[in-house]
Amino acid sequence: MRKSVITFAIGAMIAPALLAAQDAAKAVAGGGELAPGWQMRVDPRAGSGTPPKFVAMGTGFHATSGERAIYWRPGDVATGNYKVTGTFTLTKPPGHAEAYGLIFAGKDLKGPNQNYMYFTLGGNGTYLIKHRAGDADSLIHTIVNWTPSDAIAKPDASGKSTDKLEVVVGAQKIQYMINGKEVYSMDRAKAVGAGNMLASTDGIAGIRVSHNLDVHISDFKISK
Repeated sequence: MRKSVITFAIGAMIAPALLAAQDAAKAVAGGGELAPGWQMRVDPRAGSGTPPKFVAMGTGFHATSGERAIYWRPGDVATGNYKVTGTFTLTKPPGHAEAYGLIFAGKDLKGPNQNYMYFTLGGNGTYLIKHRAGDADSLIHTIVNWTPSDAIAKPDASGKSTDKLEVVVGAQKIQYMINGKEVYSMDRAKAVGAGNMLASTDGIAGIRVSHNLDVHISDFKISK
């Protein structure tokens, strides 16, 4: 009996570490590799490209994408008035606009009624803001289509560029910032409430990376 108790206790201590290691390396839904503690969802009808990878690297994370996907940790829930920030380094510009950046106000991210807002760059000097309210393409709402901004960093000689994105959810409005400059704002009341896009701006914040990109993410955080 004593031997069984000891064996159980050792197993209980080892199991979490073993599961974390398996989490980091296992294939997830849609294929690919995922950093411990994070979840991933490949876009519906994203195609059969190279499975995406999202791994811990240094003090941040690195996404090597084939298919479009979002990445999040279940505990990264923002409520009330808050700010979501992240710094994104793109190793080389894509052939055409491919989205990478922040998601926020996320709900039911693993289910058929996935709902979130996203604020992304295109790798070509433009930004995009959209809202997804389900799997169907008809449930993706464009708030700001691809729009150029001089706030976006120019690629260096090697094609690399680094930009800090911020979404500031305030009492009256939602601000979208690139490298400290507001590029767009919207009345919070027009986004939230009956008949509008969101039931609430509360929800999970995370990362979105589109097709065939190589992006390093640092300083991702939620703050009041």
